[in-house]
Amino acid sequence: MEVPLTAPARPHEALLLELGYALGLFGTTDHRVERVLAAVARRIGLEASFFAVPTGLMAWFGPVGDQRAGMKRLESTTVDLGKLARLDAVTRQLVVDGDVDAALFEVRETIAAPSAWPVWVEVAGFAVASTTGALFFGGGAPELAVAGSLGGVIGLLAVALGRHGQGQLEAVLCATVAAFVATAAPALLGPLRSDVVLVGGLLYLLPGLTLTMAVSELANRNLVAGTARLMAALLTLVQLAFGVALGRELGFLVPGTGDGPVPVEVWSTGLVAAAVAVAGLSFGVLFRARVKDLPVIMAGCGVAFAAARWGTLAFNPHLGAFLGALAVGLVSNLYARVADRPALVPLVPGVLMLVPGSLGLRSVVGLLDDDTLRAVNTGFETGIVAIALSTGLLVASGLLPARRDL
Repeated sequence: MEVPLTAPARPHEALLLELGYALGLFGTTDHRVERVLAAVARRIGLEASFFAVPTGLMAWFGPVGDQRAGMKRLESTTVDLGKLARLDAVTRQLVVDGDVDAALFEVRETIAAPSAWPVWVEVAGFAVASTTGALFFGGGAPELAVAGSLGGVIGLLAVALGRHGQGQLEAVLCATVAAFVATAAPALLGPLRSDVVLVGGLLYLLPGLTLTMAVSELANRNLVAGTARLMAALLTLVQLAFGVALGRELGFLVPGTGDGPVPVEVWSTGLVAAAVAVAGLSFGVLFRARVKDLPVIMAGCGVAFAAARWGTLAFNPHLGAFLGALAVGLVSNLYARVADRPALVPLVPGVLMLVPGSLGLRSVVGLLDDDTLRAVNTGFETGIVAIALSTGLLVASGLLPARRDL
């Protein structure tokens, strides 16, 4: 929902405001939004300055001393790779024909367009992502089954809350449900690793991607946007942790709850590789990518996972995160150069394979459990991994620039 404080009558200015609003709405980082708008303004011959933050966009048009101001307010954002690709096509066409009115119409049509995937497909994406997440965290068949079912329930709950305008309750309610199921499941299914079920079930809701974007914004000297995203990630972690604490207390009321001596499952390399491909497919659905972009998304996830796994085994988890981000950044920028398409398409799902959201959740839960030492250690680990990821992406952009702003 947008609240325009100033609505310029000039179509060039209206186009830039609508385009910036749409880019932020569908998950573009604020420093990228500013770069795209500045580039478009230059190409259409308009003098303008922009200031983007996670909650809105401010713009000034005209020479200094005789400027006209405009603003668009953002109340919520969601990553939609399909619509970002459509917006990219609109900007490229604008450069070719200079038809501002047609571009403005296309941007508004993109904003109003429904999701590219039916609701049941998105819910299935939640379930598949949770199943593969439990596998990556060492869960066995029982953990995979419970986490996948839980992911489907979380997906339904997230969709229902979004449709009723209650998205702000998503983190608390979903975490409560997930923690209750993870805690009470052993009473019905026998011993299993509740921590794996919990993290797998909440995989898509963990704010690791937001945290990584925050560090990236700070690294690009966009301090206001970076700080805002960082606080948003921390708030989401606190809400999730509160929900986890509440759900576990409710789960302990069920007789026979508790973890047993369950070993960590070691899966074959082939099965892990297949799981990475399926995870990439589910991320593509959850990020509402176009069908034709799914193969490159799966490839990006595979490259990120393989590089991070090799770096972790050969060196340490921090260098593994750096190498994973570096690899997916290089692949994404190469894709942008060769295919002339947004680098964000393979980049965002690939980074999601690496983000430290589960570490952040464990840190806050440790504070709630009065395990301060573990909480501080895990929180520090979260920050180091986020910095490693953002550094890897920055190095990738330095070594192989995408030559485009999206």
